[in-house]
Amino acid sequence: YRSDVARDRACGAFTAISQLAAEAASPRVSADGSTTKPDGPALIRLANALQSLDRRNLAASLQTAVSAHATTLTSLGTLINHNAAAEAIDSMKAVSLATGDTVKTLCN
Repeated sequence: YRSDVARDRACGAFTAISQLAAEAASPRVSADGSTTKPDGPALIRLANALQSLDRRNLAASLQTAVSAHATTLTSLGTLINHNAAAEAIDSMKAVSLATGDTVKTLCN
C-alpha cells in the first residue's frame, strides 16, 4: 500500500512538472509577433523540483527514470541558457521526451 501511495504522489508531481516543462521548452510568440527563446532557467528550476521529489518506497526503476528525466531537463535548460546550436537543443528535447515517456510508462 505504501508503495502505491508513493508512486501516485511521485507520478502526480511528475505530471505537473512535465506540463510546466513542456511550456518552458516551447518558444513563445509575443504580441508584436517576435519569438522568444525557451525558458532555460525555468527548466532548471523544474528539474531541481523533480530531483527533490520524495522517493521513499518508490520502485528502483521509477527512481532511476525520474533522475534521468531531471538530468535531461537540466541539460536542456543549460543548452538554452548558453545559446547552444538549435540542433543540440532539439536533440536534448528529443532525449527529454524519451525520458519523460519512460516515467509515464512506469507510472501507468
